[in-house]
Amino acid sequence: MIRGKWFTWLASRPDAALGRSFAWATDTFWFGGRWLTSFLPQEIAAMHNPQTARTYNYYKQLPYDDRLNELVFIGIDMNKEKVIKKLDSCFVTDEEREQSFLSFEDPFEKLMKVS
Repeated sequence: MIRGKWFTWLASRPDAALGRSFAWATDTFWFGGRWLTSFLPQEIAAMHNPQTARTYNYYKQLPYDDRLNELVFIGIDMNKEKVIKKLDSCFVTDEEREQSFLSFEDPFEKLMKVS
């Protein structure tokens, strides 16, 4: 793999959007902010932004609100099926979904101190 970039929702950080970008020897992780729907309705109202409120209300109707995973990988002779299988193994199972997300081990705790 030559280059990759992702923006993701981790079970161990349910309110935080995390990002990673890597290319050759450069590898960067960052805190992408809070997911919009992690804010309380009164916090959204205090923003006094009608578009933000409409977007918030739209996402609150979806199964996982605005939380998502976006991944891009660039490489040479990559085994697509192997990459997909490895990524699929990272998803939370139906049984795990019943647990408190805060009970999951946080692999980024030492890299990023985010509340």
